[in-house]
Amino acid sequence: MKRLFTCVLIFLSFNSFIFSQEKIDLESLDDKNLEELYLMRNTVFARHGRPFKTHELNTYFRNQDWYKMDLDFSDTLLSDIDIENVNTILTREQELLKNNYITENEKIRINFDNIVNRRQFGMFSDADIEKLRANGFVVVPAAHEQLFYLYEKNSYKGIANFVTTDAVLQLYHIFYDFTLRRLEMDRLYPIIKTLTSEMMRLSLDAYNNTSDEKVREAALRNIAFFTVPNYFLTGDTTVFHPIAAELIRREIEKCERANSRLNSLIFNPRGDAQQHNIDYTQFIPRGHYTRSPELTRYFKAMMWFGQNYFLTYEEYDIIQALLITQQLYNNEVEGERLIDLWMTIYKATEFYVGAVDDPGPPEYMYILLKLFGDKPNLDDFSDEVKLIEAKRMAKDLSQMTRIKVQMVGIPNSAQFRFMGQRYIPDSEIMQRLTKWPERPFPSGLDVAAVLGSAKAQDLQLNEYKEGEKWSDYPDSLAKLIKEYSELEPHDWRQNLYYSWVWCLKSLLEPVTGAPYPFFMQNDAWQVKSLTTSLASWAELRHDIILYGKGVAAESGNGEYWAPDPPKGYVEPNVTFYRRLGELLSFTKKGLQEKELLTQRMEKKFKKFSELVEFLLTVSRKELDGEALTIREYKRIWYIGGLIEGLTISVIADKNYLTWYQLISEVDKNIAVIADVATSLHSVLEVGVGPAYEIYTVVDIDGYLKLTRGAVFTYYEFTHPASDRLTDKQWQEMLKSGEQPSLPEWTKPCLSDQPSHEVPRPKYVYYPIR
Repeated sequence: MKRLFTCVLIFLSFNSFIFSQEKIDLESLDDKNLEELYLMRNTVFARHGRPFKTHELNTYFRNQDWYKMDLDFSDTLLSDIDIENVNTILTREQELLKNNYITENEKIRINFDNIVNRRQFGMFSDADIEKLRANGFVVVPAAHEQLFYLYEKNSYKGIANFVTTDAVLQLYHIFYDFTLRRLEMDRLYPIIKTLTSEMMRLSLDAYNNTSDEKVREAALRNIAFFTVPNYFLTGDTTVFHPIAAELIRREIEKCERANSRLNSLIFNPRGDAQQHNIDYTQFIPRGHYTRSPELTRYFKAMMWFGQNYFLTYEEYDIIQALLITQQLYNNEVEGERLIDLWMTIYKATEFYVGAVDDPGPPEYMYILLKLFGDKPNLDDFSDEVKLIEAKRMAKDLSQMTRIKVQMVGIPNSAQFRFMGQRYIPDSEIMQRLTKWPERPFPSGLDVAAVLGSAKAQDLQLNEYKEGEKWSDYPDSLAKLIKEYSELEPHDWRQNLYYSWVWCLKSLLEPVTGAPYPFFMQNDAWQVKSLTTSLASWAELRHDIILYGKGVAAESGNGEYWAPDPPKGYVEPNVTFYRRLGELLSFTKKGLQEKELLTQRMEKKFKKFSELVEFLLTVSRKELDGEALTIREYKRIWYIGGLIEGLTISVIADKNYLTWYQLISEVDKNIAVIADVATSLHSVLEVGVGPAYEIYTVVDIDGYLKLTRGAVFTYYEFTHPASDRLTDKQWQEMLKSGEQPSLPEWTKPCLSDQPSHEVPRPKYVYYPIR
């Protein structure tokens, strides 16, 4: 059943009162709720043409045919009976205001009858009203493709904004993802092309210039190893070495099919199933790497370098690794050392994602210098005594690897990688909470629990009973929670990835009691915060899908006199906004140091930082009970346009008015997807769906008011590995309704009804920007 609150019904109930000059008494007001009394009292003033500064009152009365606004209004126009009636109604209002919160069954609840702007929002189901009463908020399913769309709608309908942490997290994702892809396109793509081509040429030189059969064989394998990514980057088949051409073509074919896990015959000519088992489904371009041909080529080449490994105990593998290291450190191209080119790629991506999780050229250079000198004779690489020592030294590097996958065919020993994938903390968390076959897949809830979410921990242990699936799960989870709780602030500031996760951690830590608002002090808000955090985490995993080591608008017109803006509210999380501000500073400084920050982009960072600082200031004032200024309320009202402008300008990097012509259809939608774990022939996909609406009851100037904001949706499900989802596929699934259900744990704060169109008044004052 739905209840209808409209200005029409309220107007009809006041029809006799509007033009009445009779004195009223308190007893006649007993059947009126606070919203009715609020409008009745102000109707006395409206009868004489008073201009209302309060936005909701201005909108309400400007939509009444009888109301004629008089900018020369004065209280002297009120009769004695008018003044007495105003005071009588105000007395009754003040009595009811004492009951904004009531106790039922020993629980404090919102007094829904005391919300003074219910009429703005049309229909709510009885179930939604109960959620608003019990929790102070309700999340309503919708299909908004951008969070800022809803805030812009609020502006045009005169609805007070509820600014969520979701909105600014989405904006940071845009900054992170688009600066990364521009770095890859403008700087890293040309470098990896040069580096790969040169390493291919040097491998051919080594093959031609050695007389040792083992070294010659290793060099031949390296020719194939570098020719495959060179093909991905250039499409050039004329450089295929005749002896290895068939091997190279077969390897490229497996990568292009990208539908199975197979042996790489470059490393494993015998076809031994226990060695060099490569997951070729990883070569499905996804994340932002589907947005241009250059990004797709870059993805395939870098995925090749990240997925393929050289074993420490295999003779040919270690000779190959030593040859690669020697060639990197001892050769130049156009006056620049190859290792410096390698370091440019590594350092730039390390800033975004983190350090590699496997030994690479810098580590093997130590072995090379100690055993073979700075200018080794290539034939010496087959020296049996030195190779035994090289294997021992390489084995000692196994402690460097923190994420140890549990995959058949991928040995848990130290592996040399030319450009290894990066250590990321959530992958370690998920890997350590995965056990084949008892618990083949982790969950985003594992990550949230370790980062401090008591709700996620309770769900995993008591609701989903993960300990019954794998008996070691509770102890393993407790150990990880302890480890991560002991990290110091500097541990979280080591790169952008860690810093982003640290921001999310601040949302997962429960808040209770004063000074936090009613809507934040309940179990349902923990679910909302958990959803926000995991959706933002899904965006993070989407943005770094290539590098992270996996687990196996318009302005309205105005007028001379203007009412105050609708008084909105900011989700008050001081720690979150402070950490996000630090993250923005860290990002900007790092890009400046690497000469990657354009003047135009610097201005965008400045605007974003100013926004976060503003939200921090407002949050502090809200929690301290300090009134906001009209200027601050205006800025909250304009928030949708600001976020829209920043989002579009970063995506298009040109005039945002033409952004629809400048970017791909996929980038116009917030829905993204990323696979984060693999088990047998399936992957765990985590994704962001459409933006939902959140209706929140807030206390402003002593009155309860409804506000509206936008929030993330989070999906998590298993899917065939041979069809790792791209953003385009995911968005098509959402549009056709073929997506899986939302996780069951997200339901407590969700409405069982889809969003309804909030009525738009005939007149509503638009903001001037």
